[in-house]
Amino acid sequence: MPEKKIEEWFFWTVLFFPIVVFLLTPSHAVSPVENQLAVFVDEYLFGQGYYKPMAYPFAAKLTNSFSFFFAVTAAFIAAFSQGWKKYDFSQTHPVLLILVMLPLTIFSIWLTVEPMEFSKSTGRSWGTSESFHNTVFLYLFAMVCKNTTIYLGIRFILAFSSTFLIEWKEYRERKSK
Repeated sequence: MPEKKIEEWFFWTVLFFPIVVFLLTPSHAVSPVENQLAVFVDEYLFGQGYYKPMAYPFAAKLTNSFSFFFAVTAAFIAAFSQGWKKYDFSQTHPVLLILVMLPLTIFSIWLTVEPMEFSKSTGRSWGTSESFHNTVFLYLFAMVCKNTTIYLGIRFILAFSSTFLIEWKEYRERKSK
């Protein structure tokens, strides 16, 4: 498969993965297997993460944990499948992109792993209220945005690092001659 197709495939897969996981999991853990999976996710993954809607806690827990690991894994696989190569950043400002993508990626990862307790909604802080996360469309929109940000951030950092290391190696070789 060509490099560009691999990149596109990973991007679209990361985009739709949280939706598929959410739609395939039940809202609440009922069976013993589901309860064991919930305990496993709580203990070893990010089951106590930021997204805790009361209407579908089990589906949200699995979606948050599994889609985070999928986004990170997809970013590394996409980067390493294309090998260490120089990327052309001439049309962009890589330092500006780093200043934007790095904090956004860190913030998105923090949202994934940090447990937060919501107070009862007064209708003022819409994005941080329970009502925001109990709406399926808004919850999935937040998950897709978070995972896409994590994927693109890690992917860009790996591409920038690859280019930087190759150019640094070329610079040292030119300087030693």
